[in-house]
Amino acid sequence: MPFTIDFLDDGRVLEWERTADGPVSTVREDYTPRFYVANHADDGDLTELQACYDRHPHIEATEFVDRRTGFRRSPERVLAVDVTHVEHIKPLARQARQLSAHPIGDLTCFNIDLSREFRYCVETESDPTPASELTTLELSVPLAETGNEVFSELTVGDTRITGSPTEIITAVERAVERHEPDVLVCSTSAIIPTLYELATSAGHTEFTLSRWPETKYQQLADQSTYSSYGRVGHSPARYNIPGRAIIDESNTFFYEETNLDGVIDLVSRSKKPLQELAWASIGNVLTAIQIVEAHDRDVLVPWNSWRHE
Repeated sequence: MPFTIDFLDDGRVLEWERTADGPVSTVREDYTPRFYVANHADDGDLTELQACYDRHPHIEATEFVDRRTGFRRSPERVLAVDVTHVEHIKPLARQARQLSAHPIGDLTCFNIDLSREFRYCVETESDPTPASELTTLELSVPLAETGNEVFSELTVGDTRITGSPTEIITAVERAVERHEPDVLVCSTSAIIPTLYELATSAGHTEFTLSRWPETKYQQLADQSTYSSYGRVGHSPARYNIPGRAIIDESNTFFYEETNLDGVIDLVSRSKKPLQELAWASIGNVLTAIQIVEAHDRDVLVPWNSWRHE
């Protein structure tokens, strides 16, 4: 039962499990994320689109399968598209909308907006509920230093560290080695890149929080603003550290309202892995539960569905 899943740039996937003997990783080289395209025109032809996709370097394979495009619909013939990396799904789906042979509205894409780890669990039927208790380590900075490029103070676990970048980086390295955390609970996700910048400035070129030597960390999303129910909110940048889940305390509802056990309980219900569950909204988790049910019934999830939840 992988508690976190990492996607490397070369297409490989890392599954991380917590066992009684410690963390164990499994490398998957055969995983190909999949999306679907249906043609609702009278002829329902998708052969031209298939031929176009088959020539694309980011597509592993295509095939026609029978799936339901809604709970009240009977199975119909759709084009299944297997891609080489999860990041290619949206650009390839957009190409389907740009074909001159198909007027706008004829083609509908499915299973596009699934978050990457959740998608993996749904498509491989993996249960992301941890099989053993996870270890944690808290990293926090004072609110006044949150936006700074350099930290002069950092709390690691229960210990407050002040001083030079070398002292801070050394304290973090020792804490990570001692606790071997599966989960990093950060007051802000900005701690991750800032620690690497501190390490570089202090000459600690070997510093890493990652359990996978080839990749120190990844940025999954930029910071952004959004509007919801007439209110404008801020979404911080999201980061990923191979082998460890990150909980950003500035961007989590469920961890703030419950605790790690509460988050893991929702992981078991929604099949969203820990890191994604931590930043998810209530609506996002409810949608995930619906998607799992739809997948079990061979029902596809439409892209840009405007129906209310």
